[in-house]
Amino acid sequence: MQVIQKTAEFEIEGQNAAAIGKFDGIHLGHQKLLRCILEQKCFGRKAVVFTFDPPPAALFGSGQYRELMTREEKRAAFEGMGVDV
Repeated sequence: MQVIQKTAEFEIEGQNAAAIGKFDGIHLGHQKLLRCILEQKCFGRKAVVFTFDPPPAALFGSGQYRELMTREEKRAAFEGMGVDV
């Protein structure tokens, strides 16, 4: 799985299906969304996930936030599911 971080300047070649979210804990709604983008792989599209690090609450919230999954756990989960980028 390709990881892009610490930049707003990047290009993902070819067609892709993307999901955007915090993806903390990967609940049932997240799983359904991820299945939708992963199904697009059979049409030659890359499955792409955009997530936040740090989470928006760290920047725009009260300063207190709790993560259910670490960055490494999220990446391992996405890779295990078959996410490409």
